[in-house]
Amino acid sequence: MKSKLELNPHLEIDGEYVIEVTYNGQLIATVCGMDGPGVRVISRHPMSTNFRQYAIPPNVMEVRVGS
Repeated sequence: MKSKLELNPHLEIDGEYVIEVTYNGQLIATVCGMDGPGVRVISRHPMSTNFRQYAIPPNVMEVRVGS
């Protein structure tokens, strides 16, 4: 089973959006922009990364959310 992504309005910042990450019908994380280039992944669950960097684009970073 794969995680699902859904774009939704930010609850606190008008005009901004977050990506909600769900797995098995449960919200497990949100992804939003951060100050400067990049994104912030927010979850109440522990997270880990499996970083893979390739010689040419695209660069890929996996963030795993634990139960």
